Parts: sequence; structure tokens; C-alpha cells
Amino acid sequence: MLSGMSGRALVLAAAGGIVAALALEATTTATGRAASGWGIRDLGTLGGRVSTATAVNERGQVVGRSQVDPKSGKVWHAFVWQNGRMLDIGTLGGTTSGAVAINERGQVIGGSTTASGASHAFLWQTGTMTDLGTLGGRPANKTSGPQTEAVGINDRGQIAGMSWTKQGVRHAFRWENGEMRDLGSLGAGPSIATAINNRGDVVGWSRTERGTHAFLWRDGKMIDLGTLGGSQSAAEAINDRGQIAGFSEAPHYRDDFFVWQDGRMRAIGIKNGSLTFPVGINDRGQIAGYGSLSIRHLIIHALVWWSGRVHDLGTLGGTESRAASINKRGTVVGWSDTRACAAAPRVSPCRHGFVWSGGTLVDLGTLGGRTSEATAIADDGRIAGSSLTSPKPKISSVRHAVLWEP
Repeated sequence: MLSGMSGRALVLAAAGGIVAALALEATTTATGRAASGWGIRDLGTLGGRVSTATAVNERGQVVGRSQVDPKSGKVWHAFVWQNGRMLDIGTLGGTTSGAVAINERGQVIGGSTTASGASHAFLWQTGTMTDLGTLGGRPANKTSGPQTEAVGINDRGQIAGMSWTKQGVRHAFRWENGEMRDLGSLGAGPSIATAINNRGDVVGWSRTERGTHAFLWRDGKMIDLGTLGGSQSAAEAINDRGQIAGFSEAPHYRDDFFVWQDGRMRAIGIKNGSLTFPVGINDRGQIAGYGSLSIRHLIIHALVWWSGRVHDLGTLGGTESRAASINKRGTVVGWSDTRACAAAPRVSPCRHGFVWSGGTLVDLGTLGGRTSEATAIADDGRIAGSSLTSPKPKISSVRHAVLWEP
């Protein structure tokens, strides 16, 4: 399963109460190993105060973006962290760039400003950044999004994304060997790609006369996947078996997970719940995501679906949690509110990254601050994310990309 955030597998009282709650949270020792047993490595920055990681592969390469100027937070550059070093991979001639995904060959995709100020998607490999180009159009204004955007890359180097056409409509594309292919749409409106698998299948959503529908693009044809009875649906992830995970409006204005396989969309409902959103599907057909367990209270929890059941992953003692990524073994990562949130609801943020496996939710700890988030997991279990580095309010804005290893 591949997505924009997961590479190959391809998503938080009183002072006394705060202290008591923090004592129950996972912490990081001087050796860089959390109390949970997971090692946490500070990946640093490119010179600024903040860096964030978006993806990791089995080679231990981590990608993301980092501020480059300690005095200004406006300039960010994409990075690749490997062999203990964070490498600035530059821009397409502009001032800002960011990486969103990496495959097992070490090919990186992301977005960058150009010398003219436009925002284009890029492919970086073996030290060279390549502009993926456009479908001939440009956004109508600055609020219409980038001219070209990449969302996922497979291990063959095929890239899925979106670009503006000459007709002024945004269309999904697949880029391969220097050529950007317009995937069209399900009507006269836009189409948005969300993921690509190793077969080169692309999924996403497109406007139709009847509403917005999920699509599968395969063998040169865009297929309308329909809905669960409402007018809206969207595909969010696809695995190498061709199984698709998404969400759809169902009768009575509920939103449900769906899994699509062999021409059929099947609902994965949450009893008495609503507002569900999938983030990934692996080759076992396990789907990770998040959703509310109650229509009345709309409390969001991380969820996993497999073997016909939706499993609530719970929290780290707080109110809410969210899943961000799942690997081939069914291990899920994300973030959760902690006990500190429950003890001091006015103090924010206080979320920690988590890893869930075999029915157990584990707190991954932080670099010393109150907050961390796990954003991606490789198939070998390495986890990328970010963490605040200090609990002190004056420097609480210092956030670094991190790599957790078991």
C-alpha cells in the first residue's frame, strides 16, 4: 500500500495536577530511549527552530521539511535524513520546498516554489531535483492551491498528483519517465489524486453530475466507484492487491469507511458513530483511520478495521486519538491526548505519538517537551514524526523531526 505519507507501504488544572499527570507519561532518558523501550533520535534541523518528518522507508531514510533560518520561520527546505545527517535538497529555484514521500529506492517527491514564484511538484533522486512540470494551466489565484502537487510515489518511480489544465480545471495525473499523463475526470469538473500502488493504479475523487465520487484509474480508464447511498465519496488509499479504502456519505447523512474490491463497495460502519476517515490500507486488507464513536459527542479515536470488525485503539489516558499510518504487519502509528490533557484541559498541547500492535497502545514519549506526533511507519517498524524539545513555554516552539526505532 502506498500513499503520500508512507512511501512504500504506501495522518493534542492546576499546576499540581499537571505535575502529577506528567509523571504518568512516557519520558525520554539521556540515552535517547523512551520509557516505553523505543529509541528516539533527534534529527535536528537545517538551521532553523523547527523541522517535521513526513515519511520513512526501510533503509532508514526520513524526509520532511525544515526551517533554514533561526531568525525567520518563513523559509523552509525539503530534507532527506540518512546516515546520521540531515541533507538540504534545495528548491526548484524559489525559496521554499517540502518533501512528502519517499520510496524504497530513495526517490523523494514534494513541492517547491520556482524562480517565478509558482508552486510545482518535484522528484529528487541521486542528488538532483527535477520539476515534474504541469498540465498546461495555472491556478486562478493564490488561494486555488499549487500549480502542480505530488501526493504519492511507488517503487517503480511512478508519481500521482494533481495539476491545473489549460481549461482551468484541476486534474489528477500520473507521472512516469518524464511524462505527465492527464487522468481526466468523471465529468467536466476537477479530479484529485490521493494515492498510488505498485501496479500504477491511482485513486482519489472527482466531481460528477450527481456529486463527488471516489475513482480508480487503471489501464487508462477512470472508474466511478459510486457511493454508499449518499452523493459524496472519496478514495484515500489503495494496496497492491487493488483493495481501496475510503469514506462515503451514507443514508441519513452518516459518513462511513468503505472498502472496495472486485467492483463492489462495502460499508464498514461504526455503530452509533459518524465522521470516519481512513488513512491507509495494507496488503492484508487492514484499514487504519479515525472516527467518532458517538454521533452525540463526536469524540475522535484511532481505529483499525480487519476481519469484519472495527477496533477502537483507545487513547493514552486523554480524550482523543488519531491514526496516521499502517504498515504491512498491521502496526499503526499516530498521536493521542495524554493524561496531562485530562488533568489540565486548558493547557495545550499535550499529545504524544503512539504505536499500536497486537492490541497494545504504547506511548512513544518525546524529546523532553509536552508534545510529539508519529506520522509514518515503514514496513520494518521504524517510525518518523516530530516532537517538542523542551517543556519550557519560552522555547516550546522548538520542534524537531524524530526517528523512533524499537
